[in-house]
Amino acid sequence: MKATAPCSILLVGLFIFVGCQSPVAVDYDLTEIERIHGYATFKIDTREDRENYGSIALSPLVDRRISYAILNNLEAKGYGSEANADFRVNFHTLTKNQTEVHDLGYGPAPFGRKPYFGDYSYGRLFIDKYEEGTLVIDIIDTASNRLVWRGAHTRRLQQKALNAVEAQIVVDAILLNCPPL
Repeated sequence: MKATAPCSILLVGLFIFVGCQSPVAVDYDLTEIERIHGYATFKIDTREDRENYGSIALSPLVDRRISYAILNNLEAKGYGSEANADFRVNFHTLTKNQTEVHDLGYGPAPFGRKPYFGDYSYGRLFIDKYEEGTLVIDIIDTASNRLVWRGAHTRRLQQKALNAVEAQIVVDAILLNCPPL
């Protein structure tokens, strides 16, 4: 009897752990790991530099918040900010419309049962449409001008923009595994 309690707790914990999906995705070039570990200085691309790579969907206010969050995170890891840096940091956002359909099963008949009124039952569907946003942070080697590390964070967008604290939390989550071990 006592042995089943720890087993059931372990089983429930395993289901909770497996059911959780991280909103952060990281990818990097395995051949560049030694170079990444040798980096000491960085430079964050300006808004004007990033406009050359594609359209910018961020407002200048949110753009500055994310830049400061990246600066704070990398300086806390011991990197220095210089004009002639070992690597550049570039970031951009992507948005996409999502739809979730939740089938809540069948409900009871509202008007009665057979044989008098027929079998009236109804299906309950809940359709949720929302916008999903992804913040992508790229680490680019300045010597080769090649992408060596990329991290992304995806979440459901809200009506209000990211404030400074939320931006720092998202950036810290993305840069948690930078540099890779």
